[in-house]
Amino acid sequence: MAEEEKVEIVPEEKPAEDRFDDDFVDDKAAEAQAAKEAAAAAEAAQKAAQEEQEKKEEIDLHYVEEEEGAVAVDNAQPAEKPAEPQAVRPEPGPEGPYGDERFQKIEDARIGLQKIVKKWAIWKVVVVLALFADIFCAWLLPRNLLGDDQQVVKVVIGISCTVVGLVGYFLFQFFNKKAEKKAMRAFVKVFYEMQNDYVFEDTGASNFVGDVDSKVSKEEFAEMDIYPNVSQIGSRSNMTFTYNGMDCAIADLAAQKDNGKYLQTIFVGKYLRTHNTATVSEEGIAIYFKGGDRAIPPEGIKNRPIIENNKRYIIVGSNADKHLLSPKFRAAMKEIRTDKLLVDVAILIKPGKTYWGLGYEDTLMILPDRSRFNPTYIQEFKGQLKQILDLAAMLNE
Repeated sequence: MAEEEKVEIVPEEKPAEDRFDDDFVDDKAAEAQAAKEAAAAAEAAQKAAQEEQEKKEEIDLHYVEEEEGAVAVDNAQPAEKPAEPQAVRPEPGPEGPYGDERFQKIEDARIGLQKIVKKWAIWKVVVVLALFADIFCAWLLPRNLLGDDQQVVKVVIGISCTVVGLVGYFLFQFFNKKAEKKAMRAFVKVFYEMQNDYVFEDTGASNFVGDVDSKVSKEEFAEMDIYPNVSQIGSRSNMTFTYNGMDCAIADLAAQKDNGKYLQTIFVGKYLRTHNTATVSEEGIAIYFKGGDRAIPPEGIKNRPIIENNKRYIIVGSNADKHLLSPKFRAAMKEIRTDKLLVDVAILIKPGKTYWGLGYEDTLMILPDRSRFNPTYIQEFKGQLKQILDLAAMLNE
């Protein structure tokens, strides 16, 4: 009998893809989750970097002033101001004679004003005391001198004397205000005449037209549209003149906007307008020289494309207008420095006219009627205005 042939059965090996391994599946899911988390972390890092970059690119319109000079502060914020910030009054002038007779005339006019104010203040005390005496006697004397059967007479005398006394007091107030207003107007007239005569001396300016009662209209200030949403303005001494053949106008001006809760001041200073022959787009090009915490940056600056932004100033507008910033013009810009008096400078160059918002501290803008006249602020203003006018003249070359 033949020997049976043995057949060895070898188990068929499954292909790798058919092998089902639970550990392999768990590792794959973990790797997928890790990849998802890494992608999310990368996206978050990218978003944070973008926000940081945008933060760095925020427009900084303020600087702080140290002993060495003006130093830029990244993303500096203006100090919070109340709705009605307190005014900073000028320091009293030094004792002794003034070096310029025009300053002495201002001081003489101020002394004359104060004499009138004090005289009426004394009379006011006398009138008030007389009024109280009149009312007191009108009710007390009839009570002691007349009998009880004359009550009606007592009341009539009391009321009559009280009415006469009050009418007399209101008449006194009317003449008091009229006299003080007249004296103040005389002082203001002398102040601006002497100030302008001093400031424009030896500058070549001529053909002055205007007086202290000349005003700037709301529409005219609105032409400087980097100060938007103006609700009301106050101005005085709007004066036109010619500077080396260039038509100009300047006024003291304060502007406010309604922020929904109260009127917010958006500009205080000298509002200058000068003629130009520059070729510039209708929207114009704006330059803002930054200031400290007393500066009020124009809101319209932030809504325009940035051309240039550095520690001292920012230029916004169209790149097509950059040709105005010639080397000569830039050299003159370097001479303009904001400080404790000239708190900031806003410039808007439009076809045919340049608008200058020279933001000044209250020490220059408030009438110096309370204490001895200090010429320091006008002396500083004179040099600064000359620099501005020379810069404006370059836009006519």
